[in-house]
Amino acid sequence: TEPAAPAAPAARIRVLTGSAAGREMPLTKAVTTLGKPGVAVAAIHHGADGHYTLRLIDGNTPPLVNGQPVGKEPVALHGNDVITLAGAQMQFLA
Repeated sequence: TEPAAPAAPAARIRVLTGSAAGREMPLTKAVTTLGKPGVAVAAIHHGADGHYTLRLIDGNTPPLVNGQPVGKEPVALHGNDVITLAGAQMQFLA
């Protein structure tokens, strides 16, 4: 028998600004929350179809995806999208 092919790497978030710049977080769960409670919290949802979406969960300052505000309605994420949340910039890598 042949060895199983390695699993494709999960999508991930790379932090672009701040003290954690350069850090990457793999998106291994169905829902990953980002941000600071009381400021802005967003969720990245990994759907059964394999697509990723971002939506605002809590806070008065909506996250931005490539400069466009995101509200309670999910917005599709694509590779290299830049997410701005609570003053921090992150990049979605798929």
